[in-house]
Amino acid sequence: VYTDAGNKVERKPYRIIQFHKDTNLQQLAQHVLKSFGFKMSEPFGFYSDLNNWHKSEHKFELFEEDPKKNTLKNTFIDDIFDVQAEFLLIYD
Repeated sequence: VYTDAGNKVERKPYRIIQFHKDTNLQQLAQHVLKSFGFKMSEPFGFYSDLNNWHKSEHKFELFEEDPKKNTLKNTFIDDIFDVQAEFLLIYD
C-alpha cells in the first residue's frame, strides 16, 4: 500500500530517500522505483517542469535503444539539485 507522509492512502505517494551527491540519476531512479515496488524494465526520465513535463527546460531521459543518449549515467545529483530544486520522475 502506498502512503503519503501522513500515512494516508488518498494522497500522492511519498518517500524520504537520502543519497550522496555523487549518485547519478540512473542510480537515483533505480532506488526510487525500487522503494515503490517497480522494476527497471520501462523507460523513465526526470523533468524540471512538474506541470507540463513534456515542455521541461531540463530533461534527463533513458533511451534504451541508444546508450550514448543516456544522460542519466553522466548526470549526478550534485549537478542538478539544490536545496529548492524539484524534478518529476516519470516511469512508463
